[in-house]
Amino acid sequence: MANFLEYDVYDLELTAVRDNSDLKRILLDTTEKSIVLIEDIDCTIDFAGQRRSKNEEDDEEDFEDDEFEKRLKKERDGTMCRVTLSGLLNAIDGLWSSCSGEKIIVFTTNFVDNLDPALIRRGRMDNHIEMSYCKFEAFKFLAKNYLGIESHDLYGEVKRLLEEVDMSPADVAENLMPKSDEEDADICLEGLIKSLEEEKHNSKSPRELNKHTKMLEAGSIWGFTGTTMASLMFFWSMYRQFVPYQIRDYLEKCFYKMIGLVSNSVHIRFTEYTEDKGLKKSQAYDSIRNYLSSKSTARAQRLKANESKNSKSLVLSLDDHEAVEDVFQGVKVVWSLSVRKSDNESNSTEKRYLTLSFHNRDRDMITTTYLDHVMRVGKEIGLKNRERKLYTNNSSQDYSSWREGRWSNVPFEHPATFETLAMDLEKKDEIKKDLIKFTKGKDYYMKVGKPWKRGYLLFGPPGTGKSTMIAAIANFLEYDVYDLELTTVKDNSELKKLMLDTKGKSIVVIEDIDCSLDLTGQRKKKKEEDEDEEDEEKKKEAEKLLKRERSERESKVTLSGLLNAIDGLWSACSGEKIIVFTTNFVDNLDPALIRRGRMDNHIEMSYCRFEAFKVLAKNYLEIESHNLYGEIERLLEETDMSPADVAENLMPKSDEDDAYVCLKRLVKSLEEEKEKAKKLAEEEKKKKAERDERRKKKKKTEEEQKKNKEIEETGYVAQDSVKKD
Repeated sequence: MANFLEYDVYDLELTAVRDNSDLKRILLDTTEKSIVLIEDIDCTIDFAGQRRSKNEEDDEEDFEDDEFEKRLKKERDGTMCRVTLSGLLNAIDGLWSSCSGEKIIVFTTNFVDNLDPALIRRGRMDNHIEMSYCKFEAFKFLAKNYLGIESHDLYGEVKRLLEEVDMSPADVAENLMPKSDEEDADICLEGLIKSLEEEKHNSKSPRELNKHTKMLEAGSIWGFTGTTMASLMFFWSMYRQFVPYQIRDYLEKCFYKMIGLVSNSVHIRFTEYTEDKGLKKSQAYDSIRNYLSSKSTARAQRLKANESKNSKSLVLSLDDHEAVEDVFQGVKVVWSLSVRKSDNESNSTEKRYLTLSFHNRDRDMITTTYLDHVMRVGKEIGLKNRERKLYTNNSSQDYSSWREGRWSNVPFEHPATFETLAMDLEKKDEIKKDLIKFTKGKDYYMKVGKPWKRGYLLFGPPGTGKSTMIAAIANFLEYDVYDLELTTVKDNSELKKLMLDTKGKSIVVIEDIDCSLDLTGQRKKKKEEDEDEEDEEKKKEAEKLLKRERSERESKVTLSGLLNAIDGLWSACSGEKIIVFTTNFVDNLDPALIRRGRMDNHIEMSYCRFEAFKVLAKNYLEIESHNLYGEIERLLEETDMSPADVAENLMPKSDEDDAYVCLKRLVKSLEEEKEKAKKLAEEEKKKKAERDERRKKKKKTEEEQKKNKEIEETGYVAQDSVKKD
């Protein structure tokens, strides 16, 4: 595939990825015209267990204890990757999937039934290709490659055996490969027949492949320059480590004070955040950066280059620890950008600030006229150059790992609109009217005493367009999107800081909230607590130990903290904001999380019906009617198929595929899905009967044990009475 398309290949090893945020950064760093490959995804990370249905939870009693012990050991050793199912889905098919074009995602697995259906649904894994055992047609291809023959007297025997025996193409090729110059086609084919007969009569032992890793040679010896730099870094680190921070801070203050005694300069500092604790981004700081952008390009010696909107040109700005001069009404001033790293071990962060320096005689003019001019021009430049962004939060442990600040961003380029969204037209109009009403409701929200925000809960099966709906809302309102990854947030306080660091006219998204964090288990009902008491004592102790050991590594965001951040006192600290939750299982969420007032509008993203199909047919095939529409309408009413699956069937697979071919393919898929649903219903009914039977047996056994215990206790009492008499 890579050679055919001349694409690069990125072999993504999920076990080496730190968390969901790190996964997004890795995928964003891939180039176009490439294949991203995740091999053996069924055994790379345990995705199947992160979101189980109710029936699977009912079968939890049948899980083997040794599997739990293995998971416990991985957690203790710190070898279990913290990438979640939600994080992987969002990275490959959510809002972030539109940030890099012309890319193929490939999953491989030996056991497709072990994967979560949401991971492999159409729209994510569009083409499901089964790589089966070698059959006769594949054998002929291998025989031509390895032996240079197209027919042979032994072909009939080989064909018969291949129909009866499961042998992989790799094993067939191994038998066909000549081992010496004396081996001809007869010998190789006889060897293959012998292997097939042995495979037929004997159970095949697993083929053991000895993989030898090569030792990496030691690197080249550092030169004189490298040694010198290493020595300087060592002494500098020793100085910063052993000289107390308070002493260095005091020496720095004394140094600046001595300079002030002999200098006529005045310095005004503008910090990146408005508070010492770094809670809220300073609008003045952003306006000044915008104002200095043109000045820096013309006058600064060191500049920072960033791509502009649509990557058509570069935007140059002032680099860290650089200064630039400005002249206003004949007065010369100097702006400098500095970065200071905090040495507090508990909170190691970078703090940026701009410093305005000017002569004391110009104090009045600068503070009254010049600063107003800078703010006004900076805001105008910001509005003119505004580019919508897609943000993700950096890990709380390292804010400077990728980009500066708590949020990293890329241009938001998702093409979804309400016109292309497969949904009932009346429902779309209702949502659009609700959004327009919200954007014009600043005074109304102030009047009724509510923060200017609105919550949307998008729920429904996989592939029904929840992420596409978010992109359509963002494009309709021209809002930025903040994709909040809860698993990388350290605690509730950090969550509040992240929310405060978002801007107005934005959408804060938490996708698949039902499997991002265990928020549903933090407030249990009495019935659930009673059921928990019935668990085995050994497993309970192991779970407690597991929770204690990973408490330092996992996010400590609680349900209470999330509720307070999105709807408590802190929610009023930033205006014009939309909060969006998505979930496949709305019943798993705590009612307090999705009540009206928090999630004001509950939108069910359901399976594809005829109205949504017509939108897709118009988008993909550019038709508004067809002879097959009647049959499709009937099948869509009888069958549950997601819009993503419908769209995949409607998409032409070659230049020869016309509307008729695509619609016929859809009809065939709907009929197959209908039959599959019927079989699944029968299997589910059978499993339910088996579960009920197991429960009855268990209950009967417990009652018999209880009855026997009562009889034994009654017997002891009778014996005691006889002795006393």
